[in-house]
Parts: sequence; C-alpha cells; structure tokens
Amino acid sequence: MIYTRDEFVDILNGMSTHHLGDDDSPAWVLEQFKNIKCGWFVKIAPRKETDKEKFWDWCHSTLTGSTLCYYVSDVDEWWGFTHYDDIVIWLLRWQGN
Repeated sequence: MIYTRDEFVDILNGMSTHHLGDDDSPAWVLEQFKNIKCGWFVKIAPRKETDKEKFWDWCHSTLTGSTLCYYVSDVDEWWGFTHYDDIVIWLLRWQGN
C-alpha cells in the first residue's frame, strides 16, 4: 500500500507517545539535511539485499527522484519517495530481495 505524507505522519504518531510525525521530530532530520521532502511512503518486509552500495547505486541511476529510508526493524521497513512513479519500479526490483 502507498501512503501519503499525511497518512505517514499519522502512522508515525501512532507508533509512540513521542509524536514522531511532528515537524521537529528526528524522523525528518535526513530530509532536512538533504533538503528534500518525500510525499509518498511504502511499508515492506525487510529487504534481504546485503550489498548496500549496489542498492544505492541502482536507486541513484534508475529513479527519477529521491528515496529515503525512514524506519527499519526485523519486521518491516518504511521508505519514502519524492516521485510517485518511482515506487512501482522500486518495489518490483527490491521488495522481497
């Protein structure tokens, strides 16, 4: 499922009592540092890909916009995208890998 930014903020706020979706939350530090703002988010099972350099090289050379990882656990990962169309390409390549 693809979530909008507002939906993702609600999900973050529901994950803890610390209001992780608030504008001053550490969840947005990487966006602020890179001066980008993701508008769409997906939650997937953890990727099995261990070659992080290969993964990021593929993202930078294939996707139109930017993608950021917002949360990783043993159960799931949350990824954000600046371009909606990149999500399908990314999911086809990396979900379950």
